Amino acid sequence: MTIGLFFAVGCGGSTGDKDCNALTVTTFLDADGDGYGEAGTDEESCGNPEGRSAQAGDCDDSDAEIFPGNFEFCDGLDNDCTGVADDDLPTAVYYPDTDGDTYGDHNAPIESCMELDGHVLDDTDCDDTDAEINIDGVEVCDGADNDCNGQTDDDDPAADPATMQDWYMDSDADGFGGGGFVTRCDGGSGATTDNTDCDDTNPDVNPNGLEVCGGLDEDCDTLIDDADPDLDLTTRTTWWIDNDADGYGDVLVSVDACSAPSGYADNADDCDDTDPIANIIDDWTIDADGDRVGTGPVVGNGCYQPYPGTTQAWRGDDCDDTNPDMFPGNEEVCDDGVDQDCSGDDQSCIAGSFNVHDGDAWGNNPPVYTCLEACALLFGGTIADYECSTSDQVVDNLAYLSGWGDATYCTTGADEDFKREDAANPGYDCGVPMCSYSAYVADNCAGAPDTYCWHVF
Repeated sequence: MTIGLFFAVGCGGSTGDKDCNALTVTTFLDADGDGYGEAGTDEESCGNPEGRSAQAGDCDDSDAEIFPGNFEFCDGLDNDCTGVADDDLPTAVYYPDTDGDTYGDHNAPIESCMELDGHVLDDTDCDDTDAEINIDGVEVCDGADNDCNGQTDDDDPAADPATMQDWYMDSDADGFGGGGFVTRCDGGSGATTDNTDCDDTNPDVNPNGLEVCGGLDEDCDTLIDDADPDLDLTTRTTWWIDNDADGYGDVLVSVDACSAPSGYADNADDCDDTDPIANIIDDWTIDADGDRVGTGPVVGNGCYQPYPGTTQAWRGDDCDDTNPDMFPGNEEVCDDGVDQDCSGDDQSCIAGSFNVHDGDAWGNNPPVYTCLEACALLFGGTIADYECSTSDQVVDNLAYLSGWGDATYCTTGADEDFKREDAANPGYDCGVPMCSYSAYVADNCAGAPDTYCWHVF
C-alpha cells in the first residue's frame, strides 16, 4: 500500500535548491515506495522529491508490505512495525512430532499463529522417538508403555495376550520348569518358559542332567540307569558272578552295571564258586545245630569245611548251638519264650502303654502327637518301630485320643497315625472348639483305657 503525501511550498521563481526560498520539509528515504521512510536517512527537501517520504518509521524499507499501521499477517514478519512479528493474531500450541505418528511430545510446546512443519496440535505421545508408541498403540510385552496409559506389560489390562508367554514354575531352580503355568509377559521370580523338567524338586534332574546310576531318570528321557545309552559309565559298579549263590563272587567273571545282575555278588572273595559252604578263607568253628552260626574254639582254617558240622567263624557266636532257630540276626518272635535273635531274652510284644491323661494338659499348650509319635517319645526309637493298639491281646492299629473340649475318641479309638492341629498354630490353640486331637494330651479322657505300643519286628 502506498500513501502519497503532497506539500504546498512557496518557491520564488524556481524549484531548484538555490531558488527555494520558501518553506522546506524533512524527508526520509522510501526505497520500497510504501509512504514510510527509513529512519536515519532524513534530509531537508524543497517539495517532495521522488523516492522520499516525509513520514519515517519504516522497519523494513525493502518490503512495501511492511510499514507502521499495516495489518499484521501470520507470516513470521513484523508487518506493522511494532517490533513484534505476528503479534495480536490468534495462536495455537503445537508440539513436535519427531516420529511422525501424528502424536506430539508435550514436553516441548510452541505457540504459533501458523502450522509448524513437524509439529501437531496433539500432545499425548509419551515416546516421540518411536512411531509405534502413542495413545492408539497396542500394548505388547516389551517393557514399554506402548499405549501411553501409564501402565506397562502385565500391569496394563489392555496388554495383547498374543504377545505373552506360558510360564512354568521352576521350583528347584535348575532352569527347567515342571509346575503349573500362567500366561503373562513376565512369569516372575522362579518361573521359566521351559516345561520339560520331569522332577521339579531335584535340580540334578532335568533335560540337561547327567544320567548316573541310582534309580533316577536324571536327563528326563524316560530311561533309567543301564537302560539309558547316555549313562555315565564311570558310575557303574563292578559285580562278580556268584554261581553257588553264597553271596561271594568269582574273581574271574565280572560285569559293570548300575544294579547287581541276577546271580552276581558285590565282591570277588569266593575261594570256590561251586560250593556254597566254601566262600572265603577263614577260621572254622563247630556248628552242631546246622544254623550256620557256630560256637566254641577254632577247629580249622581255610576255604573248605575241615569236616561236616562246622561253619565259618566270621558268622558269629551262637547263643544256643542245639537250637537251629536261635542265632544272631534271626527274626525275633515276641512273647513265645524263645530268644530267636540271641539278644539275651525273649522280647515282649508290647513295649509299654500309656493313657492320654498321662500327658500335659491342653491348657499348657503342649505339642500334638499321633499314637506312633507318642510311642517313640515314651519308649525310644522311631515311629517305624511301633504299632498302636487299644488291645493288649491283638494289634488293631487304633489309639485313644484326647480332643480339645471334646471326648469323641476317649473310648472309641481313632487311627494310630491320626492327629489334628491347625497348620498355622501347631498345638491345641486353633481358635475354635474341637480343632485339635492328640494321643498324648490330657483333657476330657481322664477315665480312658490305656493305649498299647507294640514292637514291630
